[in-house]
Amino acid sequence: MVKELIAYKWQAFAFKFHLFGAISHLIKQIALIMYINYIYLHNRGPMKNEDGSLNPDYYVSYKENLLPNDLWQYYLGTIFVMLFIPLYNDSQQAFKVGLLKFVTVGVNWLDILHVTIGFYSCYLQFFEGPSGTQSILILILSIILCLIKTFFYMKIFESFSFIVTMILQVVIDLKVFILFFIILIVMFSMIFNVIAPPTKPEYAKVG
Repeated sequence: MVKELIAYKWQAFAFKFHLFGAISHLIKQIALIMYINYIYLHNRGPMKNEDGSLNPDYYVSYKENLLPNDLWQYYLGTIFVMLFIPLYNDSQQAFKVGLLKFVTVGVNWLDILHVTIGFYSCYLQFFEGPSGTQSILILILSIILCLIKTFFYMKIFESFSFIVTMILQVVIDLKVFILFFIILIVMFSMIFNVIAPPTKPEYAKVG
């Protein structure tokens, strides 16, 4: 009886609410894919050497190559606008349960970081340009948060719910191994840097 009541409330109220959030998230993801494809793949220029000459073998993205009214502004604008939907939902939830109680729930920090990092990434991409180190790192973090958020929305569909829950639980159980693996990667990279330091230009700013 209780299970049937929960299923009814989910189908009658919660599913439509989360489905709207999932659709808006999908639109944002498509815009993000199009933006990254346009900026980092189709809009590149040759890398400059230390003496100022161009190196035709290596290419990087340059914001100055973009036209004032080009597609990248529409993609970035779509990402920016779609972030207001989770911002509104989180604000409503924080208002109802109380801000202090809202921030003490660990899973809510995923939503807070997703929105905050998303807006900050849009700011960096627009004003600082896509080729800056900070812009790239924040964009990578934003993509990771979007991935986790995508898994969350996949759970609203019964066919995906079990597999998503299982994968997340496996990742949580592997946290000790992942830490061990990171230590190995760091130590072996130090050894390789001693044996054969990288000389390629693309590794110039990588420690």
